[in-house]
Amino acid sequence: MNQEAQALADEIKLTAFHYASSAAVGEPTFDIAVGMEKLIDHLAAMAQPPAGWVMVPVEPTQMMVERACESIDHLGVRWSDMREAYEAALAAAPKPEDTK
Repeated sequence: MNQEAQALADEIKLTAFHYASSAAVGEPTFDIAVGMEKLIDHLAAMAQPPAGWVMVPVEPTQMMVERACESIDHLGVRWSDMREAYEAALAAAPKPEDTK
């Protein structure tokens, strides 16, 4: 887990603890609920790929295979060659953390 994710996880645990403590003694929990909402929004933003990036499956879907085959059919390229090329491209792709 990277430092940002660890810090966020720690903050979530602390917020959950405060929420549970406040609820147990009957204190208002609105501020804590707002904090949890902000944390959830932040987590959702972290799940998005960085600008200029897209997420692709490690294994191509059936639709990806069909479209690739359709686009290269006239070239005489076999799918097994395309699979090797796809795997090589994935292996060589930079990781988002490498581009910061």
